[in-house]
Amino acid sequence: MPEVRKRILILIPRMGGGGTERVVSILANHLCEKYDLRISTLVSGESFYALKPEVELKSAGCGIDRASPFRRTVSMGKNFFRSIAYVRQEIRDFHPDLVFPLLEEMDLVTDLAARGLRGFRRIHSERNDPRRRNGMLQRQLERIYRSADLLVCQTETVAEYYRRVPRKTVIPNPADFASYPDRVPEAEKARIVSIGRLRKQKNILLLEKAFAAIAEQFPEATVTVYGEGPERRRLEAEIRKDGLEGRFLLPGASGDVLNQIRDAAVFALPTEYEGFPNALIEAVAMGIPVVTTDFASGVAREIVKEDVGIVVPVGDTTAFAGGLEELLRSREKREQIRKASRKAVEPFAAEKVIAAWDRLLETLLEDGACPEGEKNP
Repeated sequence: MPEVRKRILILIPRMGGGGTERVVSILANHLCEKYDLRISTLVSGESFYALKPEVELKSAGCGIDRASPFRRTVSMGKNFFRSIAYVRQEIRDFHPDLVFPLLEEMDLVTDLAARGLRGFRRIHSERNDPRRRNGMLQRQLERIYRSADLLVCQTETVAEYYRRVPRKTVIPNPADFASYPDRVPEAEKARIVSIGRLRKQKNILLLEKAFAAIAEQFPEATVTVYGEGPERRRLEAEIRKDGLEGRFLLPGASGDVLNQIRDAAVFALPTEYEGFPNALIEAVAMGIPVVTTDFASGVAREIVKEDVGIVVPVGDTTAFAGGLEELLRSREKREQIRKASRKAVEPFAAEKVIAAWDRLLETLLEDGACPEGEKNP
């Protein structure tokens, strides 16, 4: 008789171009070799990242009405109840051995949808900075995580925050070096680049103000931010106000963003908070010197040492401008960083991270035990 394969159901709001979705695609493309794997989304659409044919992708077909804030809130409320019914039916139809929701929206939906259902393990993963949520939401999520078979955190700092969650482990995001474009020499005219949604969390406005403070000193330098979001109009107004048209560029999201940034002089991450930003690891792995804020999850301090870039306090425009200026003034320093940077992200190499996931899932699904306290691979 052929071996009966275990089944994993990954639940995520959408498979767009975000960092969590990228991690899901990397894991799914590996795990489908050993497990029957289905990704179920709430929002319809194809996956932004390529998935192997063995990975089944389904959707509830939900849509968000974005015509106004009120209509967006109403449509999200309607979709919430529809999502609960959809996830519950998915669990019944697919008969998974493991249910793995990602992102807080799906954590909440799955908790309600799975009530009374048995026969599967359930793991969750904290993908952001829990300190930045409102108290009611965070209490609900912590309750859910305490009842799960396992909570996967991305950093030791976040794991320490969840000290009351009895079953947890730490696995960082994978850096898929093989998929990164080859390194190229830095562009003749200095380019500062950033990647991220144009929303308040990413604080692109801080980058704009920091660049405005030093722009006259570097008349050929430009800033390009790859991403889209609700802060676009505000940013465009500030760009005009500071006379940076043609020098502070917002081209939107790019499906080929790593090729777009590989000749940059500096990668800027002005964010207010993050869980584990893939873009930071990608920039360091590609040898791009970094200026980043010291967001609370601890990833910046862990990755960006002195030989990789500069870490400044969150929200400090003057310090961020100083970091940009320091790197732009010294091509020699930037070249030194390019030579040293790959070593800084070796612990996050995809093969090491995937091996950690293999060990975790084998323990959960084959042995039936819940691992505790596993450290970074």
